Amino acid sequence: MNRKGTSVSASPSFHLGDNPVNAYQARIYAQESSPSSVAVILELTENARDNATEVTLTLDVDSSTYKDGTHVLVPKRLICEDNGTGLTHSEFLNSFCGAFSDSDVHRDVDRAGRNGVGTKTYTSIADRVIVLTTTGRPSEGLDEHSTQLSSTLPKGLELPKDGDADSVWRAYEFRLHSRSALPPLWTKASPMEMGTRVELVDIREGTEISFEMLLERLSYAREWLQNSAHTFVLQLSGSVPQGLSGSRRINLRPWAPPVKNWLVEAKGRSDQNLPIFDPTSKESEVVAASSRLSEAVEFDFRVVGRNNEGQMQNLDKPALLLEVCGALPYAPNLEGVQSARTLPLLTFLGLEHASSIGAFCNAVCGYARVNSLGLKNALRNNKTTLASGPGTAEVEALREYLHSVFRVLHRAWYNATRSSQDEAAKDALREAEVEVNLALKGVNRNPFKSGDITRGIPKDKTHPVPPPARRHRWECGECERRWLADATFVPAVCAQSSPISGIDEGCGSSNIGLAKNQPRVGDCRIRIEQLGDAKIPASFQFEREDIDLDVPVVRVNLASPRYIELRGSGSMSGQAQKRLKQYLVDVALVAIAEYNAETRGTSFSQELGDLYYNRMLRFVGIKEYESQLSKLLENTTPAVEQTELIGPPRGAVNSCVANLLKCPRPIFLGTRDSPRQ
Repeated sequence: MNRKGTSVSASPSFHLGDNPVNAYQARIYAQESSPSSVAVILELTENARDNATEVTLTLDVDSSTYKDGTHVLVPKRLICEDNGTGLTHSEFLNSFCGAFSDSDVHRDVDRAGRNGVGTKTYTSIADRVIVLTTTGRPSEGLDEHSTQLSSTLPKGLELPKDGDADSVWRAYEFRLHSRSALPPLWTKASPMEMGTRVELVDIREGTEISFEMLLERLSYAREWLQNSAHTFVLQLSGSVPQGLSGSRRINLRPWAPPVKNWLVEAKGRSDQNLPIFDPTSKESEVVAASSRLSEAVEFDFRVVGRNNEGQMQNLDKPALLLEVCGALPYAPNLEGVQSARTLPLLTFLGLEHASSIGAFCNAVCGYARVNSLGLKNALRNNKTTLASGPGTAEVEALREYLHSVFRVLHRAWYNATRSSQDEAAKDALREAEVEVNLALKGVNRNPFKSGDITRGIPKDKTHPVPPPARRHRWECGECERRWLADATFVPAVCAQSSPISGIDEGCGSSNIGLAKNQPRVGDCRIRIEQLGDAKIPASFQFEREDIDLDVPVVRVNLASPRYIELRGSGSMSGQAQKRLKQYLVDVALVAIAEYNAETRGTSFSQELGDLYYNRMLRFVGIKEYESQLSKLLENTTPAVEQTELIGPPRGAVNSCVANLLKCPRPIFLGTRDSPRQ
């Protein structure tokens, strides 16, 4: 049905009384029940689909902006036309204008939008609503106002009596508290003609519509749109933005899952057993049919799997739909972050806090539909939620059944995710082994390829300069002389620095004590320099900056192949910076451990272990370390980890691993030379 709009600003009206609702309830409902303009349009189109096969929604655009990848439209008018059964005069007064009504259509479980409260939402974004309608059925209710209406009808137009064929296109004005007839706009209609045109005019300031969001949200009416006899047209008029010039008229299609490599699918009915196959564990689990639901639930849920590179994928626009008698409670939240699109339904099922559910939200999509009077009666908050509590056993049965389906889907996704992580760990381990072997054996894979090993006379090895001796500064109370002495020696008189040094140039007074300012070792400094040998990644030594300050210095080799590989040239990304930082930490600790081992005559492994252990104490603390270690040992064991990553050992189990498996408490593993507990 396409009827041209008519100016109603100057048309005389006949007041039909106040709306049959409490004025305060009507005002509060209009303010609170529809939080967005999209929600109002959804209610408008949902009511239009009642008994209609053709619906046309027109957005008359006043202005527009482009924000965050979407076109935001400011409308002048909103017009919704349908070829449904229309409204008699009595139905307009009592049904359209009556919020919270209880009519027979509320018992029709196969139709959407029958709660009789939606029309009040129109006035939350528009001051006036103009309704043009005719029924093609016997007229009803006109006799009550026939005297007043007949005097203002256009010349030649005859008002039908109650029971006669409805032969008039009637025009009404609907406001928040009142309704009126617009007799000058009434026109002749064919006895078989029927339909309704609802026009929202005098749009309130600040009303905005996200076009892309509205288009997707309208496509969620899958049950109605999938019928080949139904047509839904969305068209734009007025100041249409250039980016939507090719979308002035769109034939709406029902939402469908995207084309993907699906990891697992759950498709069936609740009155039949549902087998779900997990491709990771190669096992099937059967979800038993539900006997508690009065009507069968049809569903098709899918979880996305790996891409062509073997990585787990996310969906760009995931959606989970639950259609109850055409209504859509727990619809996707299109205004939030990506995971918010599926969280409404997952929250209803009690899965919002499940393990790894944050990533699962972006990997699952699908729909379920059911026509059940018990569930329809449980719709609340303008059909956006289902009631829970006493008397809603069918809602609990629906939640329990869908939860059992999603529990299996989530387990299959979690197994695939863990499998992907394990494979990545194995690949990393294999790649690391290759690189370590290259570093160990050099160019020749066989270390004995060039001949037998010969042992010559070892050359004297140069030892690094030992660290500075620890000294104390002393001060004389008589002559105010200050001098340094070994930390293990306590002088008896002024200027005595050792047991054999004597008083030197001191005054010989015994009135001495430790000075306030003592010599100290400064913080370690890392310097990037080019060392003589490119094969040395870093070196370490102490440098004296003045008589009181010794500074530990690590010199990282600028010419080291690994440094060049990590640093590259030009600017660095955040990840590259983190990798370079970790490299600097590792080579610095290795250089320090090597220095300490040579100067102290200890094991390099022990010194390196001490450095990492000290770093751990300062970085996370012993309690956090022990907590994480306990969790790690609870989830796995070194033997199992070794088997999963590189396969079972060729020989006997290492004694350290055996001891760890027998140990009743967490321990810290050192080396064979320096075990730690």
